[in-house]
Amino acid sequence: MWDSDNGERIETYIIFGKKNSGEIIVNGPAAKKIKKGPKIIIADFELSKNPPKPKIVLVDEKNKFLKFLK
Repeated sequence: MWDSDNGERIETYIIFGKKNSGEIIVNGPAAKKIKKGPKIIIADFELSKNPPKPKIVLVDEKNKFLKFLK
């Protein structure tokens, strides 16, 4: 996860919440580094012999899906 305001980069875990809620909540130690408000970039990583192709998802101000980019 990267914070667009302060440049913080954090590796953490994910807890899935209510589907389609649009909420992204940062808890624990990560919450001390990334505050509410700025845009963030969320990335995941996979170690594999056959890694999947990257996907880019654009969302609006309420984190509602807009479109996939190739």
